[in-house]
Parts: sequence; C-alpha cells; structure tokens
Amino acid sequence: MTDERVAVTLIDLKDYAENTMAVLRMVCEPEKQMGNTLCRHSDYMGQQGQVVVGRATKIEADHVVINDGERVVPFDYCVIATGSVYKSYIKTDNASLDYRKKQMLYLHGEVAKCEQLLVIGGGVVGSELCGELITAFPNKRVVLVHSGSKLVSRAHPATGDHAKNTLEKLGVKIIFNERVTHFDPVKKCYVCQSGLSVPFDPSKDREFWYRCK
Repeated sequence: MTDERVAVTLIDLKDYAENTMAVLRMVCEPEKQMGNTLCRHSDYMGQQGQVVVGRATKIEADHVVINDGERVVPFDYCVIATGSVYKSYIKTDNASLDYRKKQMLYLHGEVAKCEQLLVIGGGVVGSELCGELITAFPNKRVVLVHSGSKLVSRAHPATGDHAKNTLEKLGVKIIFNERVTHFDPVKKCYVCQSGLSVPFDPSKDREFWYRCK
C-alpha cells in the first residue's frame, strides 16, 4: 500500500498472506517454495496500512466487529473477500506465519514417509495435487477417487480428458463415478456409495479431501 491519501485496514485470521495456488507444490517442496508462497501482511501494507488479526463476526454500515465485540474497526468503504474453505491444509486459519511454516514441513514429512496417497475429489485442486504428488514422489502409489465421469468438470471437457491422460501416464490410479461415504477401521479401507472398497491403512497412508459439492 503506497498511496498516502488512503488508509487501509486489512482484517484477517492470519498475520501473513499466502499464494493459495502455490500451496499444493509447497506440500511437495516446502523449503524451496515457502519464499515464493508466504509473506507477512506487514511486508507489503506500508506505513498507511494496518493489519488486524482476528475474525470479522459482524459488519455494520460503517464498522466491522472483530471477535464478537473484542474490537471495532470503522470504515468508509468495505471490501469483503473472505475466500473459500477446504477440509485440508490447503487453507488454514492459523494466525502465525511461523506456525504455518512448521505445519507445511510436518505435512511434507508425513507425505514423504507414506506408502499410498489417496486424493478424494477430482476437481481442479484434487487433480493438480495428484500431479504434484506423483511428480515429487514417483515411487509412491497415488490414487484419485472422483464422483464424476470426468476430471475438472467445471472446465471444458477437453481439459478433463487431458488431465486424465496426463495423470494416468504419470502413474496415478483414477477411480471414476464413485463417491466415498465413510472409512471402515476394521477392514482398513474407504467405502464408496456403490460398495467399492479402497484399501487405506492410516498407519502408513495419507488422504486428502477435495470433494466437489
């Protein structure tokens, strides 16, 4: 923020910004990618900028309420850019940049020692993650379970065909038209709606959920 005529307040659950598109690669190469993926908000906000770490719990006509009344932030103009939520480490509400770095290093370590990597959901994120995982860990078994008949279904059909051909050529096993419903701890498998079982041992495998709703 460099315009001295404008005072900008950024409200976020975290004290840092993250290039979400690069997080998937950071899972595979954390040491190499962190510098290009993470930075503190204070590094780019400038002297006129202010960072408030907390949850916006209410928005009124001229102010935002933080953490149910802990603080009030007045405004002339309000931009709401809340983003999205995933059931995985791709998005997080961890407030600390240092904790996020430790989290990604931990996840990389968990992935590195796994025998099988199971990705549930073949949308843009799930398909891309499969590519990153099989490229970084070519000797691991990578399985993708997708509820539809084509990957990346929101894109042009040719995109899904290309994703399928590329991932299969790299060695990813793709299971189409199956929706995972639950995990069976006795049989050590994920069970699909059709009754199909996908072997999964929590002691040596790792799952990632990116199921499209």
